[in-house]
Amino acid sequence: MCGAVDLEEALTYRGKHVYLVSAAGEIGPGEQKSIETLLRAPGILSLKVVRGGMEEWRREYPFLCQCTAASHQEEVEQRRLRLRHSYPSQVLGWLFISGTEAPQDPKVMADLKITHVVSILADPGKVRVPRRCKRLMIPLRDEASEDVAGSFDEVWEFISEGRQSAGRVLIHCKMGRSRSAALVLMALCRSGLFSLRSAWKHLRACRRQIAVNGGFVKQLIAFEQGLTGRKASVTWDESLQRLLLD
Repeated sequence: MCGAVDLEEALTYRGKHVYLVSAAGEIGPGEQKSIETLLRAPGILSLKVVRGGMEEWRREYPFLCQCTAASHQEEVEQRRLRLRHSYPSQVLGWLFISGTEAPQDPKVMADLKITHVVSILADPGKVRVPRRCKRLMIPLRDEASEDVAGSFDEVWEFISEGRQSAGRVLIHCKMGRSRSAALVLMALCRSGLFSLRSAWKHLRACRRQIAVNGGFVKQLIAFEQGLTGRKASVTWDESLQRLLLD
């Protein structure tokens, strides 16, 4: 596995995305303790648990497996080539979120078998994606006054089309923090599998650097209320300018 380290070393890293692979192929008490420890670590940006062990890892992410290097020089070269690519955060088996790097990298898009791309930027046409991918462009700035909710139905219809064709969807903005996060949260809620509260917690575990602006958060709260006909599962504290999950 590329860049494999033990738990103690992973905790010393800053700004890293971590995959936890169980050698036994299942999540036992030891793995659960490791998960809780990693989620508390301030330097871990996201955590994904591979439940099937190394066999599942090799099947799902063959492009992140490496051959044994014949020399130190070859190992350095393998590492250099890996660093040229920026992979998105995986939210569900078919749903990913990123900034602008991943959709413009043909290798990354091919490795992850991305078929549909949602670009939400002030000028989404400036980002070039592989021609084989179907694409939806949403021109929107990352400002609280923008109407992100006005794109929810169109984005959901596009995502649903991708899912019906067994495709994989990447939603991106400039940094993968606010605009794209708002759309991913909408999709998780609309799927019926998540409340806004559980969707937020799940997305934060997948991509800790998300930072949705307050205007978008309030639109998501209104969206959840309209979707369920009940009080939203989260609240927005205007004085603190932050989301309250409890």
